[in-house]
Amino acid sequence: MPAAELDVLVEVGFEPSGPFANIEALEPILAAAALDYSVAVLLHAPALALLRGEEGRRWQQLVDFELAEILSTANPDEDLNSFAIRSVQPAEVEQLRSNARTILTL
Repeated sequence: MPAAELDVLVEVGFEPSGPFANIEALEPILAAAALDYSVAVLLHAPALALLRGEEGRRWQQLVDFELAEILSTANPDEDLNSFAIRSVQPAEVEQLRSNARTILTL
């Protein structure tokens, strides 16, 4: 996806806090996917916590239904292998940003 034009890039940099953090982060991603936009989710290191535990299962639908590509600026742990997270370097992050029509920062 990075080489092609991207409709929506969602950058998530916050560490989740509170019972609704996962839902609040997922809502705009699922809304964009429902509109059939090409979506990439860029998780910075603190945001990888969104994928852990029971709450993290909500994010699995992005992978299962190919709704968005999940990328990370950090190397994910082995326990997150089911998410098929691709690590990206700073140059690729800049390429993603320049190719995106819309950037949403959470």
